Amino acid sequence: MTQKKPLALITGASSGIGVELARVFAREGYDLVLVARRQAELDTLGDELSAAYHTHCYVLPCDLTVPGEIEKLVGRLPKRPVDVLLNNAGVMQMKEFAQDDIQRQLQQIQLNVLALTELTHRCLKPMLKRGEGRIANLASVAAFQPVPMLAVYAATKAYVLSFSEALSEELHGTGVSCTAICPGFTDTPMLRGHKHPQRKPPALPLGLIADPAFVAAQAYEAIMEREVIMVPGLVYKALTTLSRLPPKGLVRGLVGGVGRYMKKKK
Repeated sequence: MTQKKPLALITGASSGIGVELARVFAREGYDLVLVARRQAELDTLGDELSAAYHTHCYVLPCDLTVPGEIEKLVGRLPKRPVDVLLNNAGVMQMKEFAQDDIQRQLQQIQLNVLALTELTHRCLKPMLKRGEGRIANLASVAAFQPVPMLAVYAATKAYVLSFSEALSEELHGTGVSCTAICPGFTDTPMLRGHKHPQRKPPALPLGLIADPAFVAAQAYEAIMEREVIMVPGLVYKALTTLSRLPPKGLVRGLVGGVGRYMKKKK
């Protein structure tokens, strides 16, 4: 009997870092559950990976922001263990909080926080029963400090980071691990703007805009090593370390300046 490959469930798999995570895990011998709203993009990716790596891709379109959809999603999963859960789906809204539509801001909380939390809880119990599994949550360098112009987004990512760290400690000795992936600016549709995916990303110094394939490769290594926090790239590692040293008011001002610059470029 042919032994089944391990299975990785990836949310937000239709673009950006999610696509690259799917490619990395397929290349490393995993079957995949690909989850996102857009079925056409998932079908295209699934066909690509199946042909290139002879991996099985289960395409499960789902809007994670709709109440009850995560429970239905879990019920549609293949009848085999999920070895790796990658909570990659997320949204970023860049605007002054008071000037933005409140529904857009609430959607960030729904997807970045509530959906991630629920799916983690539903997948974690079977992992604990088996005594084996890995969970990875996509946070951000924005999790390390408040970010004006991205007030709600940064707050949701701070939750993801804190949640992941606490969960990692709770899971110590169980055979299940939790890793927080904290990329900086990455060349994805989220950064370019979903309405203008062909537009070049904003120009930033020091190579601060990372390639999503690089982020995904670094994430894979961290997940396999069961690291708790992973920040891709030396520059961002240094920045997240330094951000904890100066007074918070100075950090807020500096980050706010970057946010205002990014807003002008959008």
